[in-house]
Amino acid sequence: MASAVGPESGDAHDLSPADVEVITTAVLQQLDGRWRSNGFIAARCPYPHEHDHPGLHFSYNTQSGWGYCFGKHGKIPPAEMAQLCGATWTRVVRADAA
Repeated sequence: MASAVGPESGDAHDLSPADVEVITTAVLQQLDGRWRSNGFIAARCPYPHEHDHPGLHFSYNTQSGWGYCFGKHGKIPPAEMAQLCGATWTRVVRADAA
């Protein structure tokens, strides 16, 4: 498995940069994402919440592809983020992940 992507995440993945970009685009478009100065995207949680708006309790890490719900859902892995956002991705494994 590849080394962690993003010093703050601690979460490794084997996604290509193109796959992370597909998920990032879906978060921006489907979850009303807004860029933050720290490189994360503040967005609505991909799971339903009674009261939700971009950045209320969900952030997406554009380097790792992981979503973080600070409500009840916790960490959401890239594959689950893609599915929840309806993103079609190639799931290309990076050469350094083998």
